[in-house]
Amino acid sequence: MPGEELEELLLPAEVARILRVTVRTVERYCARGKLRAVKVGRLWRIPRSSLEEFLKTEAEGNAKRRFE
Repeated sequence: MPGEELEELLLPAEVARILRVTVRTVERYCARGKLRAVKVGRLWRIPRSSLEEFLKTEAEGNAKRRFE
């Protein structure tokens, strides 16, 4: 729609660099639904909001495990 901005989509390589994991790990997260993403043809694209949500969820999970 006019006036609406599209959300930034990240490449698996960009997400891998941020998470300090391999591109293949990011692709597995996407395929398993652990990281919300869309597939454009054969290539994954990850919305920035999905990465932020993933980081928050992982941080909360790590904190819970630390105190169990």
